[in-house]
Amino acid sequence: MAERFSIPEDPRGDRFFKNQVRWANADQDFGRLIYIGILYEEGEHVPKDVARAMKCYKLAADLNNDPDGCYMYAILLFDPYTKRHLHKAAAYLKKGVEQGHTGCMIKLGMLYIYFHYGLWESRKTGMQLWLKAARLGDADAQSHLGLALLKGEDLPYDLKQGCFWCVCALLNKGSSRSLQKKMRDRLDTLIRVQPQHLSLVQSLAQTIPNEHPQYLTQKERRFQ
Repeated sequence: MAERFSIPEDPRGDRFFKNQVRWANADQDFGRLIYIGILYEEGEHVPKDVARAMKCYKLAADLNNDPDGCYMYAILLFDPYTKRHLHKAAAYLKKGVEQGHTGCMIKLGMLYIYFHYGLWESRKTGMQLWLKAARLGDADAQSHLGLALLKGEDLPYDLKQGCFWCVCALLNKGSSRSLQKKMRDRLDTLIRVQPQHLSLVQSLAQTIPNEHPQYLTQKERRFQ
């Protein structure tokens, strides 16, 4: 059973915000606790306060082992420019990965691949995390994995697997617009330079829905 929490009242918030705080405290609702963190982070119904947002996320992660809380806290905790708190952020992401949170898989994979968390085995481990999330039907994971395999810099170049996961993500329609554009541009460039690969992409677009429907199951994200 999770420990109890108590969010202090904030006089800067409007009635809607104060109601959220009151209900969260009364019901010990960790989902609402994370929502209050989002309101602080985005500055809605209360002045923006990232420090208080982090406290809400950390409470949910520490007291309830909430995977969304782990994800949100780790994202704000880690500074990609200075690489501060990399190991601490990774520890929280791992807690989310253990509960099958695909957002945590994607972000932890990024720490392994792009920031070399874990050093020698970093890229291999990051790829395994992305592959696990991709097989669970997460379109963003499929996008990152496909693009990295086609780029051949951060991960070994693999034409067939790269095209496979990019086409999966495009059919899944759950990835962000920016990722969709990157995938379309990458595939268009590939086909323009090597027209013989057009048949591969067309074949994947036809066979994946029939042979691998389990990969086209993008779930609605709560807080990813």
